[in-house]
Amino acid sequence: METVIEKIIGYIVAYFWNNLQFWRILAIVIFLLGLSVLTFRHKISEFLQSEQRQAHDKNIFTQSDSLMNEQQFSEFFDILGTNRYISLQSKQANRFRYFFQAKGNQYLNKKLDNTTKIFVKKLDNLLVFTATHFFVYPDSLQGEDLDQWQLALYPEILHGPSDTLEYKNAKKTERELHEMLDEIIISLHQYRSLVKKILML
Repeated sequence: METVIEKIIGYIVAYFWNNLQFWRILAIVIFLLGLSVLTFRHKISEFLQSEQRQAHDKNIFTQSDSLMNEQQFSEFFDILGTNRYISLQSKQANRFRYFFQAKGNQYLNKKLDNTTKIFVKKLDNLLVFTATHFFVYPDSLQGEDLDQWQLALYPEILHGPSDTLEYKNAKKTERELHEMLDEIIISLHQYRSLVKKILML
């Protein structure tokens, strides 16, 4: 003999079993729940990947900054503006350049990577320029520490008579140098600004 509770349960089951609208609503609810779970998992996955990319890029910056930091670059460009530099500065800049040119030493953030490539390319051009047009000067005052040797832009010519063709060509090279410096200083500021904005360093 059925109890009252069993009859009530049977009625409820029969009602909902034959109720098409109920099943439609239930299907929608299940679908939305499943979609929410998938979306949540996707967001979690994106967040974890973002954290990993951020950690990678911070590590790349830390390594490169240990080779030559912003202040050292500024000092290098400032002294180049006086047509000279210390050999150690060139060595540090070359290490920075070679680091980013090596496979695997690139930022994963595309905007930061592109800005870095522009800066490194300008740095590469500048270092080729200095290697071509700068010479140890004065020879008699250089010590045994090669890192402290001073190099200057065509020193013998620019300290000589100003009415020669060599002097005019050297002054033209000087103007090219200062144009390159103007461009690379802007590029350095753009790179460092992005580092601060994206990596918060």
